[in-house]
Amino acid sequence: MRDMDDELTPSERDEQIYAAWESGKTPRVCAREFGVSRMEAERAIDRCMPVFNSRTEMMAYKRERQKRDIGSKYHAQAMAGDIDSGHLFARINERRCAMAGWTSVNVRLDPYNAQTEQQPSSYERISQAIMRMVNEAPPAQRAAINRMEEIGFEEALRLRLDLDQGAGFADWA
Repeated sequence: MRDMDDELTPSERDEQIYAAWESGKTPRVCAREFGVSRMEAERAIDRCMPVFNSRTEMMAYKRERQKRDIGSKYHAQAMAGDIDSGHLFARINERRCAMAGWTSVNVRLDPYNAQTEQQPSSYERISQAIMRMVNEAPPAQRAAINRMEEIGFEEALRLRLDLDQGAGFADWA
């Protein structure tokens, strides 16, 4: 049985499979060419690639940032008025941002959410409608509503019940 280190160390055949894959062949074609299963060809390719962690990701990001010539070429063409180059430059930039962890989820703004945040909630709209009706009421009715708010609605109800039972208007003054 092979050691764990042996499983991670690429063999010469793994290097050949990787070279074929890197030249543009699919893992299935590589497997057929080298007489192995598709899964074994993919494992060989994985053994030749660096381990995926934050250190190797940062190295790949730095190498990609060094390839500025492609992006700058399309940027210059876009500034000259070539719309297709501008679109391509935006896509390249999007990919670079994704590699850096700045995904479109973090950057894009959903226009629907932006519009709904600016609108009042249904509770606020109902409250505003009620207050418009109160403010449009006759002065005597507005004064009664304001007085009920001052003394509290429970107390206003108690006073109303007292009026119905024959008490005077002295408590309202």
